[in-house]
Formats: sequence, structure tokens, C-alpha cells
Amino acid sequence: MNNLMNNLKNVKVGAPWLVIGVILTTAVFSLAVWKTEAAITGSYLNEDLRVQRLGEVGGGLYVAKNQPAIGFVVEYGDVGIGTTSPGYLLHVNGTAAATAFVYASDEKLKKNVKTLDSSLDKILQLRGVSFDWIKDGEAGIGLIAQEVEQVFPVLVSEAGDTKSVHYANLVAPLIEAIKEQQAEIDSLEARIKKLEAIK
Repeated sequence: MNNLMNNLKNVKVGAPWLVIGVILTTAVFSLAVWKTEAAITGSYLNEDLRVQRLGEVGGGLYVAKNQPAIGFVVEYGDVGIGTTSPGYLLHVNGTAAATAFVYASDEKLKKNVKTLDSSLDKILQLRGVSFDWIKDGEAGIGLIAQEVEQVFPVLVSEAGDTKSVHYANLVAPLIEAIKEQQAEIDSLEARIKKLEAIK
């Protein structure tokens, strides 16, 4: 601000509109910054949500509620963490942690329900792989989305040009594959018992 005032002293009197313009611009900018600071550092929205800045150096956002039962709702748009272009309602570009994840599975939400068939054959077509993530070199294990798509297309989704696998939903074909395999084992055991009885 001192530099601005020193520069204004050196401006010729013949340019009053330039001086006025600079002063008004500075005032408007300062007011906007002040209002933003005030909004971030501690105001209440609808008397329920408090948003404040965390620290002067590290930054961050803290959201607190007066009524815990109400929750925190984003009504429109997708939410991105670690990404500026989320492809899902909540898109985390990194590792997320929780004590539990739940999936809607009530029968009243579903129609055309059918037991999976040939699950063992399909599971045998999948290839488990080890790999390193390109972004940070961290080691991982999993599946390749494009390969899963050839066997279980419903388990693959795409956001932008990147494909993802619904790993949790692999539980269903794995359960049916185990049941098919157990049926084969039971059949073989029955045949062995018959052969042993003949001896």
C-alpha cells in the first residue's frame, strides 16, 4: 500500500481520472478480499454450517455443524478430492479410508433378479496382476479394467477416458463360482466312494 501511495504522489496533476481509477480499483479489491476472509474464517450459513480456514500456512477447510443429525449435503454437482474434474458424485484421486463402506442391496430396489451362471468359467478368465502405479511408482495388485470388461462388462465404468472396476461386486460371481466348484468336488467324491466300494 505504501508503494502505491508513493507512486500516486509522482503522478502528474493532469491525470486525475487515472488516480481516481487506481484508488477505486484498490478499494474494491480490498473489500472483496476482506469479505472473502470474513466468509471463510467464521460465519454461519443458515445457522447450521460453520466454515473456517485452517491455519495461515497449510490452508484447508473445516466444516462443522450445530445439528449433527442433519449432515453435510452437496445438492448439485460432483465433488472432487485431489482432482478438479470429478467423474463421479464423489471422486477421490488417491487413497480413501473408512471403518466401513456399505452398498445398497435391498431386494425392493431390484428387478429381473437371476442367479448367475457359468461363474467359475468366467472367473477363470480373469487375470490377477501386480503392477506399479505410474503417478507415484507405488506397488499394487488388482485387475485390468479392459480385461474385466471382456468378461463382466457390467463391472466396469468409465469417467472421461479412464476405466474403473467395481471390485466389491466381484463377490457375487466368486460366490457362485465356489458353489459350482464345490458341486464338482462333491460329484468327484461320490464317484470315488463308488469306485472304492467296488473294490
